[in-house]
Formats: sequence, structure tokens, C-alpha cells
Amino acid sequence: MHSLLTKSLAIIAVTFTVTSFCFADSRIDKAVEIVTKLCLSGSEYGLSADVNGNISIKDFKPNGAGSLVINVREAKGATALQNHLRLIGDNDVRECTQEHIGRIMDAIFEYTPKYKADEEASNSTISRAKFVGYYPDDIKIVGLADNQLRYYRFTVKEQSKLEILFKEITKKLFVAVATDSDSALLSNDRIYTGRTFPPTLFIPGDYYLKVKTINRKESSPFQITIRKP
Repeated sequence: MHSLLTKSLAIIAVTFTVTSFCFADSRIDKAVEIVTKLCLSGSEYGLSADVNGNISIKDFKPNGAGSLVINVREAKGATALQNHLRLIGDNDVRECTQEHIGRIMDAIFEYTPKYKADEEASNSTISRAKFVGYYPDDIKIVGLADNQLRYYRFTVKEQSKLEILFKEITKKLFVAVATDSDSALLSNDRIYTGRTFPPTLFIPGDYYLKVKTINRKESSPFQITIRKP
């Protein structure tokens, strides 16, 4: 009986995973189709994407630049994608694609791939930073801080002054915003509910939010919002 139940649960789990994967794949295909119709129809360029975060740009011209694949789930991937859209030589097609490529990225980030338990959502190094969104959308991060430094990555698509607000914190936190593992654009080791990082100018690019508790024996929930003042 136990063996039969275990097998049944395993089948349900696999079915759910496959269904979720197929649904995400369908959303991504739809987003690619929309961007293609809006920007690439009749041109000699093509786009494709998958749930793993790979976006492929193809130049079909006989003497064209070929193809390029960028993974937007990886650190600096979103910024690199915008830079490599220069592969599209037609100005109108390129500008249209730059404006609407976010539809494909939205579809990709709606699906979170499942990894092995020892690899899942550790975000304890900058290379495993959890992607949490990109401005001009408001970015909200909800998590649990402990004495292990955690990394969250967000992308700013247009130069803007942004403020960072902190809520739901029960123990003081260290929080920093950086462009890499060593730098610190903003930093404070006494963050609690109600505090803010004042409006600060962000240029387009990838940024990393670092969070941990001050006391190594404590943990604290937190809610961080990044938005225009």
C-alpha cells in the first residue's frame, strides 16, 4: 500500500513539473511571437528563447553576424542582452526589439526552474544571486535574513533616481547595494523597519542587494521595495 502511494505521488509530482514546464514554455513562445510580429516581421532577423533563460538573436543575412545566445538568468545577463542587440543592424528593428524584449524576459522569469536540493536558491554568492526584477517596474523582495550574506540581483533599464524602503524587519540588518561583489554604492549596518536608502541615481545596468543579520545568532524576515520616490 505504502509503495503504491509513493509511486502515485511520484507520478503526480512528475506530471505537475512537466505541466508547469510546458505552460512556461508556451508563455515564452507566445512572447517571442508577439515581439517577432511587432518588430521583426519581414526583417532578416529572428529571436528564440527557453525557460532556462537563453535568448537567441539570429541574423539570417548571407553576410550577416550569425547568431548569439545570452542567458538572462545569469549575472549581468540582462544588461548583456541589451548591449548585444546591436547585432541587429536595422535601427528601427533594433529600437523596437529593445523596447519590447522585456515581454520575453517577463515570461522567462515567471517560471522558476527546480534544481537539486543542495543547489536550490542558496543565493549565498554573487554568481547565484536571485533575480528579483527590473526597473521601471517596482521591485519588491521578501525574504528571511540570517548571518549568511544573501545576494539579490535587479536590473535598471533607464537612468533613474530610486529609493529603497525597508519593512517587516524584527532584527537589525546589514544591507548594501553594489555593482559587483566588492563595491558598495549604498551601505548601512543598522537597517530596521521604517528606514530607507535616500533617492539615489542609478544608471542602466545590473545591481546586487546584499542582506544579512548583524547578530550571527539571529534571523529576521524582511520586505524591501525599490521604487521611484
